[in-house]
Amino acid sequence: MSALHPPPRIAVVIATCNRFRMLAERSLPSVTAQTRRPDILVVVDDSIPSAKQANAELVGSLPLHDCEVVYLENDRTAGASGAWNTALDFLVGKVDEPSRIFVAILDDDDAWASGYLEQCVAAAEDNDLDMVACGLRRVESDTSVPMVSEAPESLRVQDFLTGNPGIQGSNLFVRLSVLLAAGGFDEGLRSTTDRDLCIRIAELGTVRYGRLSGALVDHYADSDRARLSTRGSGAKLEGLTAFWRKYVGRMTPQQRQAFLDRAATLFGWRPPSDIAVTLRCDDAPKKALVLGLFADNDRPGDLLEVVRELAGWRDDTVVGLDIVLFERGLRRGERAVIDEAAALLRDAGAGCFRFSTDHQNEDVVNALHAHPGPPSGSPAESDREMLLVCCARVAGRRTGTEVWLADSSERNGRTPPGTGATDVLRWLGATRADNCQLATPNVGPAVVDALDRWTETERVATAEHRVRRRFSLGHVRLLGCGSEAVVFTDGGTVYKCIDYWKTRMPQSQLDFLQGQVGRWADAPGLYVLRNVIEDGPWAVLTYDYETSAPYEGGHEADLLRLLTGCRDVGVVCNNVHPKNLVVTQSGVKLIDYGSDIRPWTPLGFEHMARRAFLACRHAAHPDLPSLMRLALTDDQLPEMAGYSEFRAQLGEATDRPGLRRTADTFSEAPPHPPLRLYVGVITSDPRVLRPLLDGLVSLGSSGGLRALAALVLDNGSPPHELDAVIRGARREGLDVAVIDETRQRLDAAAGAFGDVLRDRPQGQVGIAMARTMLQRYLGAVLAADSGSFGWVLDDDMRVDARAEAYLPWLPAFRERGTDVLIGAYEGSSPNPPLNGLRVHLVDLLHNLHWLRNLPEGMVLPDRTAENDGLRAEFPDYYYDLSRKHTGHLEMPHWLEPAAPGETVREAYARLLNGAVGLLNGDPLTRPIIASPQSDPLASAKDSVNRGGCTFILNHRALSETPNTITTIRGREARRSDMVWAIVNRHYRRMCIQAVAFPIHHVGRVNVPPSLNVEKVQGEIVGSTLYAGLTEFLRARPQHQLDFSREEADEVCDLADRHLARRWRTLEQSFLRIAGLREALRELARPGELRELVGYLDEWFTAESFDRLRSGVTSHERGAVRDFLGSLRAVADDYAQATVTIDFIHAQLRECGEATAEEPRV
Repeated sequence: MSALHPPPRIAVVIATCNRFRMLAERSLPSVTAQTRRPDILVVVDDSIPSAKQANAELVGSLPLHDCEVVYLENDRTAGASGAWNTALDFLVGKVDEPSRIFVAILDDDDAWASGYLEQCVAAAEDNDLDMVACGLRRVESDTSVPMVSEAPESLRVQDFLTGNPGIQGSNLFVRLSVLLAAGGFDEGLRSTTDRDLCIRIAELGTVRYGRLSGALVDHYADSDRARLSTRGSGAKLEGLTAFWRKYVGRMTPQQRQAFLDRAATLFGWRPPSDIAVTLRCDDAPKKALVLGLFADNDRPGDLLEVVRELAGWRDDTVVGLDIVLFERGLRRGERAVIDEAAALLRDAGAGCFRFSTDHQNEDVVNALHAHPGPPSGSPAESDREMLLVCCARVAGRRTGTEVWLADSSERNGRTPPGTGATDVLRWLGATRADNCQLATPNVGPAVVDALDRWTETERVATAEHRVRRRFSLGHVRLLGCGSEAVVFTDGGTVYKCIDYWKTRMPQSQLDFLQGQVGRWADAPGLYVLRNVIEDGPWAVLTYDYETSAPYEGGHEADLLRLLTGCRDVGVVCNNVHPKNLVVTQSGVKLIDYGSDIRPWTPLGFEHMARRAFLACRHAAHPDLPSLMRLALTDDQLPEMAGYSEFRAQLGEATDRPGLRRTADTFSEAPPHPPLRLYVGVITSDPRVLRPLLDGLVSLGSSGGLRALAALVLDNGSPPHELDAVIRGARREGLDVAVIDETRQRLDAAAGAFGDVLRDRPQGQVGIAMARTMLQRYLGAVLAADSGSFGWVLDDDMRVDARAEAYLPWLPAFRERGTDVLIGAYEGSSPNPPLNGLRVHLVDLLHNLHWLRNLPEGMVLPDRTAENDGLRAEFPDYYYDLSRKHTGHLEMPHWLEPAAPGETVREAYARLLNGAVGLLNGDPLTRPIIASPQSDPLASAKDSVNRGGCTFILNHRALSETPNTITTIRGREARRSDMVWAIVNRHYRRMCIQAVAFPIHHVGRVNVPPSLNVEKVQGEIVGSTLYAGLTEFLRARPQHQLDFSREEADEVCDLADRHLARRWRTLEQSFLRIAGLREALRELARPGELRELVGYLDEWFTAESFDRLRSGVTSHERGAVRDFLGSLRAVADDYAQATVTIDFIHAQLRECGEATAEEPRV
């Protein structure tokens, strides 16, 4: 081996748990006997405390020369996976190139043949392999003959879904880089860890695997001792359940059954009953039918028998039934049997298309006979071909419809044996027409035109028949026929008969529309639905009629009001188009109220807005439908110029549907006078600020506050944008005062923020300086208004109606002696997106597999209960770098329905559309969800973990304490808000508590997304310093921040330990994200995830990680000493300063005067 390519190293990893004898007599001796000694041996102990010393001494006494022997205690999740990952964590910190070291796992009760390592590494080198496995000898007793099993020939996901094809822990020999790319061992699984790991390795798509022939591992399965795989073992059963939850969604029905059979037979396992992934009977694939029948005038009784049977037929899997009646023979009497049959069918809610032999269809008959192609042959064959042509034309307008023909009068029995579609069709002797048959008739334009006129005439007749059965009507006028409905009016009411459901799920859509009846009275652009009546598989809708003109574009203000109205009532329309809009005296109105009206979702609303924009600007485009489809995903189309300004006028909903939020569970607060509340906020982006101010407008009008005002500190906003947003909020009645940069600079120079902050640089400043300035102004306002309350919010927070329930509790907390309350986040995490990207990509991968395995048209199964269970078990479920737990990292969360009735197709589109947003921290599957309690006083806990939602009950917390933090090469580190809380608690001796008063956090959107190295570095330095400081203070709760040199150094040492661990954890996340990128690349269909994978290719490289870590490998001891030593002095200096707030009061007075003079808009 050349010096440029030294031989790979080998690290042996053994996890042990209370099995000293087997460790001493079986596994460790087999390691020392290897002909190729390992370079590193790591033994991780998960034993009870009393057993650890003996294990440590045993490991320390091993005669392994030229091998680094390491004994560690498991510091992760209890169990084998946590112990193995503890070893991997050690190795990450030990080696520079994970691809140059192989990891060999050995269970503490198993043993290797002496040549195991030598043969494995030789195979890997000779064949350039990443993973090697050999056969196993299963030893069940000293007297029994071992059973030999070979390793699998290849790694295939499907083999591991249902069982284990032959890779256990002890025959796993794999590169460290591959283990890290696969995410290590899943600590959420107590068993089945080997199968799970092999699935994740296989789906990387880039791993080179090979097997060794022969059994080189003795796997001991002694029946006389309890083992993990013992039948009925609690750990085994829990592991199987967790594995089932994780992978059942991607299994085929056959794989599910194979898993169930094996697990029940070997381990006595039964599946949980709360997993909503199986195909329920009501979600079976839906279909529409066109059935062709001959109406024989010679045998009227046969036809009426069939029709009566069809009239009573109900099948939930059929969303539409249309009958084509083809008349044969001479009529007898005045009333034709075809008309009697049509009336019966229409009364029952079926569509009926009569093809009569009289003059009514003479043009169709003549056109068919005049055409040189079919019909041909005998009269019976000719009639059948004509019936097929008619059925094909009816079905051709309804995508996915099956065509059946019953061309014989013979019936299979006297009555149908069941009520299902298959039973009735079998009884009729019907046969299904295949695509070739439907495409056979080669008819010309004249025939097509005649057939279309016939089809529309019969469709309208059926629809009018239904409407008249439901309503007592005189003359009605046809308004039009659309793809799914026929519309009439009697001059006062519009009657819309829906006779074709595009969504193939009529009951859930019908339930949704019925829930909208009477709800849209105040929604501009929408007619109020008066009736939504179920009519067999169809429906009849009514709303008020008014004179209107066709919509031909323009009317932008009306369209914006329509969009806002839809959002406010919680609906979207998936088919905004000029043909579905009309112009009335009261403005533009929507007239499409069928399957395209869906529950509001962010993606649905965005698509609706794009369609509305194109309808407004490009109504005359020659191919507007195609343009609208392209514009859903392509912002660069020339026709989309100006859309961003159009969209900005819509803002955000302050209490929009579709957001996963906790319910209002607070009990009634103790009585108190109405509050006077001042909200302080910093902004550099007025577009982000605007929705927060909109929410405050709604809060101020709720009646629970005596006064509400907002103080906005400008931190580098575009002046004209900020001015427009502030003026808009003031017009809506919100009192707002702006603290502009000029005022900040003047006050800083005057010493208003203390000597440290006398120079306020131009432009945007760091968050610590900006918060210090805001707190000075807000603290002064609160001090001047005795009894008032403060609320410090980040500008990307969103206030909703729940604030009305928890704000009245603030006086009770003040009376109890609380000085500061820290509220709860919901929605996006406050951390840099990088810190939660791994778990969100895990979810993306698993959800793509799951949704692809479901029928597109079915309602998305609700797996919220599973997610809630994981949230309860792992509080930091959204955070890759948690110090509390690591068992959440490879356990997927499932996409929850955005609204009742959301289909799998809609959910899949939402998942793909939101994938790039993960890079900006916009959660699809793991939003933060608070857990409020009914009694906030009882549930509040001491905390210094301050974020972007803080309630100020004592103005001194703002007036006497600034935000301070250390710097990195001249830039602020993060977590200054938490240092502020520490100073107030330990030095000011204030009571600071956290309470689950939730506020929604939307996070910031970077276009294009950015890794934001400086922000990540600042967060790492600030968070690890905070971790070291809180760990130090936790042992000294009475410490008053008067640090000695030795104490400062101890804090620095603690912070450095946290920093080293953070880098190891972040490096593992980096490598796992790179692995997930490859798995997603393998899984993506053409055109899917291209943008996301492109960013991941750019960001997640060894070079980018080195750049991220550059210069931030330790805390500078001198800087930490200076920072800690200055905390009290800086706070005291700041407390002595004052600021003039007359300009704030003047602005608020002007707002009040303007509100009194002008009515609110």
